[in-house]
Amino acid sequence: MTLDPVVTLTAIARETERIGLVATSSTTFNEPYNLARQFKALDVVSHGRAGWNAVTTSDPAAAANYGQAVAERPERYGRAHEMLQVVEALWGSWGQDAWLKDKASGRFVDVSKVQPVNLQGQHVASRGHLPIPPSEQGQPVVFSAGGGQYGLTIAGRHASGVIGAAFTIEDARAQREAAREAAQEAGRDADDVKYFAGLMLGVGEDARDVLNRRLAYASDHLPSRLPYLGGMLGLELRSERIDEPLTPQELADARPSPFDPRSERALEVAREGWTLREVLVHGVIDYHPTPIGSPETIADHLQEWFEAGACDGFWLSPDVHDQDIDVFVDEVLPILRERGL
Repeated sequence: MTLDPVVTLTAIARETERIGLVATSSTTFNEPYNLARQFKALDVVSHGRAGWNAVTTSDPAAAANYGQAVAERPERYGRAHEMLQVVEALWGSWGQDAWLKDKASGRFVDVSKVQPVNLQGQHVASRGHLPIPPSEQGQPVVFSAGGGQYGLTIAGRHASGVIGAAFTIEDARAQREAAREAAQEAGRDADDVKYFAGLMLGVGEDARDVLNRRLAYASDHLPSRLPYLGGMLGLELRSERIDEPLTPQELADARPSPFDPRSERALEVAREGWTLREVLVHGVIDYHPTPIGSPETIADHLQEWFEAGACDGFWLSPDVHDQDIDVFVDEVLPILRERGL
């Protein structure tokens, strides 16, 4: 079940004080006024802790929910640029000193400092100002998760945070630098954009503990993924061998695919002697790094990436939210604090 993110975060805002609340909302199937009002309201309710992850929608199934087809990439991103400009203009339609809140005089708003935006683009438009005053931070923070040159243009012009998808330190470092350069090309300071690397972590007593847990709920679909692993390693792997490790000859013959940055890690795990089923539940064909093991192991990964200049921070997707988040907060973060990170 997926609840509406803005409604969910509004509920969370009432029970928290210090965490930022960022929701993803599409620029493709929303109108700027509605979206601007939703996120500005969340920002006010949370006392200035809201953010919008602005994305385009490319999934035909999602488009069908709106009775539409997916437009070509240039059109989707053209609309995205217009959406962001209009939404940010609506957020800024109240001047800095417009919200007076003067009970003694009965003046609550300086209407001369609340201006309609009157913007008309090729895809979207809006006339009015928002009837919502600024929050403590002024307006929500913009995040971007799009890749490629189109996504970089969005990030460079609008985003304060970029949610990345990189499997290696080298790739993450290149993506981070590209986002910083895009910001500079848009006339901004490179440090205005922070790059967050993805991490699909499993925390336990050790790697065996995490693998046992993953095998308990993710084992049925693994045989169908074995040919994909074989393609990454240049080997023919059959499903009946899924509970066997690679033979010494196979390990000698394996050639990581030069077109898949995950292949080196897959071979590294296979060389440790795990069965093919266990290699797969290491997450070697997932689309983000998947460190598993003790809190120290996870902290080591975070430290290595951060100190290598691969990211400014991380976004985390744990195996089991109601378990691993607690373990991360209670056991991994203290290690990072002890290391001055």
